Amino acid sequence: MGSAGNLHLVERFTRVAPDTINYEVTLDDPMTWTKPWTAMIRLKQMQTSIYEYACHEGNSRAMIGILAGARAEERAAEAARKD
Repeated sequence: MGSAGNLHLVERFTRVAPDTINYEVTLDDPMTWTKPWTAMIRLKQMQTSIYEYACHEGNSRAMIGILAGARAEERAAEAARKD
């Protein structure tokens, strides 16, 4: 977002209800912005399982794309060895 080396970032997690946490982040960099600014996201508890996107079999579309690139590189390397 354009900040420089003087960025000061503060994160706050505040429980506001038994099933809700407010996540706030305040960014301050006088070389970039005229005053600090804050963003807040309300995190609501869910009764479902949460999986890390990078390591879950449910993200098969992403993995197909990643693996397709790797397979293409393998085919190119094999073709280069045969030539």
